[in-house]
Amino acid sequence: MARDVFSVTLDRKSGIPAYRQVQEEYRNRILGGVFPEGMVFPSEGAMARELRLNKLTLRRAILELEKEGLVRKAQGRPTLVSQRSEWVQTQRRAVVSIMIPDDVFEPYKEELLGHLCRHCVRLGMDVRVCREAEAGASLESIPQNGVDGILTYPSPRPEYAARLEKVTVPLLVFEMREDIPGHADRVVVDNLNGYRQALEHLKALGHREIFYIGALVGRKNLDGTIRYAMLRNTHFNTLFFRRAMEDAGLDASPERCLEMPFQQEGADALIRKLMEARERPTALIVFNDELAQFAIRALNRRGLTVPDDISVVGGGRFPDAVAETRLATVAVDRDEMARTAAQRMHERMKNGGLAGLVIEIATRFVNGATVGPAPKRQPVEP
Repeated sequence: MARDVFSVTLDRKSGIPAYRQVQEEYRNRILGGVFPEGMVFPSEGAMARELRLNKLTLRRAILELEKEGLVRKAQGRPTLVSQRSEWVQTQRRAVVSIMIPDDVFEPYKEELLGHLCRHCVRLGMDVRVCREAEAGASLESIPQNGVDGILTYPSPRPEYAARLEKVTVPLLVFEMREDIPGHADRVVVDNLNGYRQALEHLKALGHREIFYIGALVGRKNLDGTIRYAMLRNTHFNTLFFRRAMEDAGLDASPERCLEMPFQQEGADALIRKLMEARERPTALIVFNDELAQFAIRALNRRGLTVPDDISVVGGGRFPDAVAETRLATVAVDRDEMARTAAQRMHERMKNGGLAGLVIEIATRFVNGATVGPAPKRQPVEP
């Protein structure tokens, strides 16, 4: 038999343990007849060298196959494929696809993906990671052949939401609160608790003039021009902010809730407008960490320092923002998001039941170097 029949291409970035990838691939080859009954495996040392794996990692994969009755291994004897009558009858494991739309800004994508793979595997599900660009952006529907359920990241594109309408297997969408099919479950971020904690901290430092900056997303018109519209989640975050401000006894008027696009020019224009206004903020709470970084650069360009002149709080705890500015932020536990999503998908695939469940994951305030005491006087135009 050809030596490369035991080769397995491992995806080191998938978040799925190497032993599990080998186990799944060998299981498929056994069930598909590529490894026939009675076939003898090479020695573990030879196989480990072929796969470029630690011998203990390979041994764990074989042990898992042995638990399923697919292979037999006696002391001092080689591993061989069991007779079909010895196989565990509940071979097939549920397969969940993690669909990643082809959108530019997803700074938490890899972190969440790793957590998702780990929790799905822990619950006994096989995982397929499907990136939209690799699947074919021109496809009219989400690939679901051989898939028992689909988990997908958010996308601001209406055409992506339309593709989700055609999904017939259990579907769970992260963060999108609107424009998704009624049969989809949702795991969404609830920023109310995080905003309350941030405002308590800012208020204790003497801040009273606190503004919120939401996000605008650009969409192309038919004539090629760009129009900007409020990002879906900004609407909810604005409501959360105003409610948290009211709970803190602070001015929650709509004039304190602004928006800006994901670009430095937009941040420069908004900060200039704020600093020239009669009523100026001492602190900003911003939709996410990327927008917060744009705002900080715009403030610095006007000769203002953070946090001496103005404090800034972001959202999301993006790794780059933490490393670059030690940004204070309103953060969600992405491991908890992944665990909750995997558990819900497991329940749907196992027991069925009504879909359309919305599960909210609360955030918390994480202090950082961009928050300080309120200035004794409002920052002035340099």
